[in-house]
Parts: sequence; structure tokens; C-alpha cells
Amino acid sequence: MRRHSYGGNVAEVDLMILNDLYNYRALKTDQISRKFFPHSKYYVNRVLNRLRTRKLIKSSILSGSRNHGKKGFSYHRLTETGLECLIRHGVSVEGQVQQHYVHPALLHYLLLVNDIMIDLSIGGWETWDSRKVKKEYNLDRNMLLHGLVINPNGKRFGLYIMEEGVTKNTLGKIQAEIRVHHHVLENYIVFAKGSNSYNSFIQFAINPPKKRINNQYIEQKQLYTGEALKVIPFDLGRQLYQAYPTENEWFMALAKHFNFEILNTQLDERQSFNILVKYKGEEMYFVDLTDTDLTKARAINSYSEHRFNLENRRKILVATFLKTQYDLIQSRYSYIEELLITKKDFNALLNKNQK
Repeated sequence: MRRHSYGGNVAEVDLMILNDLYNYRALKTDQISRKFFPHSKYYVNRVLNRLRTRKLIKSSILSGSRNHGKKGFSYHRLTETGLECLIRHGVSVEGQVQQHYVHPALLHYLLLVNDIMIDLSIGGWETWDSRKVKKEYNLDRNMLLHGLVINPNGKRFGLYIMEEGVTKNTLGKIQAEIRVHHHVLENYIVFAKGSNSYNSFIQFAINPPKKRINNQYIEQKQLYTGEALKVIPFDLGRQLYQAYPTENEWFMALAKHFNFEILNTQLDERQSFNILVKYKGEEMYFVDLTDTDLTKARAINSYSEHRFNLENRRKILVATFLKTQYDLIQSRYSYIEELLITKKDFNALLNKNQK
């Protein structure tokens, strides 16, 4: 990275870090290191110390991170002096530093969101925080929506994060927001920390609890948006979407790794699925469920015997890596060829394409 200095002896990398602190409001040391100094953990501390000495940033220890004798995690915020530095160097900013203040009770969640934002930005995604997306789409400020990410092809996804101990109330709010707003914001990625939150979201989506209206309990339909609704484990999602920011890149990598040929990616009116492949000498459809897209799972479950016979008796090659994913579609087992991706496969695919 170039270390060209601007007026006032502020290095380019310093300005880039200050700009990220403005956009993300708070970042941990390791988040800054991953983005700007992936090959030198030592150098990040020198730069942060320089910014602190010049009073451009303020550093603190994250509350509750000193467990079991650990030193604790440092996080960093922009100061008023840092904001003024950005302005002097031509960066467009709004408001004062106080408006970027994060309440301590919300800081943990913000830093969790920023883990995703930083890793996806390294992969070429554009990232919006919750304030920007709510303003852009005129959404309620009290929504749980955590942000928006845009892949290099321009496809936008609303972003939610669930922790391991997610409550039924929180699950209900997230899914209610998606039901109401999917006509405005079409695609969603839900990052789940831990198997409990992952499985709970899927079960709530497929078998939603009754909704109370005017002292009556009303049955709810399955959560369906008609567009992408992905549920993915937190760490895997960060790695996968950084290494393969578009679906096409991921599909091409899978084809090469598992030795199948992609014949067509354009949806024909006589096709139930847009990707046609040749696998083990047989022409099949291909559907990727590695990020548990519930809309794709629904499409597989809609593949009837009539469609199967009408479409040259094509099976569906389905990429999965979790039992939950196969369980979603097991009722169509006679039409499915499972492509099981192991942890070893994932490691090989991700290591090949590290950014």
C-alpha cells in the first residue's frame, strides 16, 4: 500500500483508517489490521499509536472482554480532531462526532456487524450501516435491520445478525420486518452465530408461530419473499462472501473442484432452474444451498413429477454441507443428486481464493 503523505503530514493509510472510523463508528484493532495490514500485525499498532498521539482517534478496551485474564480487545473511535482532519483533506462528512456516538450497550453488536462489513469490503462489496440504509429506504429507525451489502454485480442484500442466544421475540421481529419490507428491499442475508440461532431462524421461517391479532391467534404462512433469503453461519459467511463475492464466481469454483461442467446459466421458460450442468455424464440442474437460501429450497420442493418428466427427467444437483440443508428438501430425494461439501472441501476452496 502506498504511503504517500498529504498536507499536514497525514499518510494516505491514516486517512483511509479515519474514513473507515467515520463510516463504521467504531473498529477493533484486528478489524483495522485485516483490512489495511493483513501481513503485519506489528505495523497496525504503530499506526494507531501515531493517530492517538495526534489525538485523531480515541482508543478504549471493550467492556467484558477481559475475561479469564485476557488483556481485552481494543476498539477505536474518531475524535473531533480526526473529523476535522477528514474535512481538511476533502472528505465529505455530516454532523459532529457526538452524532456518531454508540451507547456501550450497543457497542458489542456494532463491532459484530463491522466484522462482516470489513471482511466483505475486502472482497469488493460496498457496505452501508443501518443508519444509511434506513435513511435511503425511508425505514423505521427502530428496525433491527443491521445494514446493507452490495456485491460487485450491484445486487443488494439487507443484513441481519443473530447471536447464539437469540430469543423468539427477536426472531419474530426480524422475520416480521422481512415480510413487510421485502417488496422494497428484496434480498436478505442472515448471519447466524451458533447452531441454535441458525436452526431457530429456519424453523421459524418454515413453521411460523401463530400471530395474535385482536385477541385472536392467526395462522401465518411460511416466510417467502420470492428473492434471495440466505441463512449462513457467521464465520463461514464472512469467509465465503469475501473469497467469492458473486454467485457466478462460487459456482465456477465448485464446478472446477468437483469436476462438473456448467452448460447454461440463462433461465429458459421450459426450465425450472437457470443453471444446467453435466455431472457424471448426465445433464442436471444445479442449485447451491451452501448458504441455505430458503427461496431456492422452496423451488426445489416445488419440482413435481410432472415437471421432472416434462423437463427431460433432469435431476437437481444440490450443493449442501449441513444436514439441515438436506432436511429442507428431503421430500424430493428421488429427483436430487446431493453434492456434499465437506469442511476439507471448503478449506481448499477458500484458501485458493483468499484476498
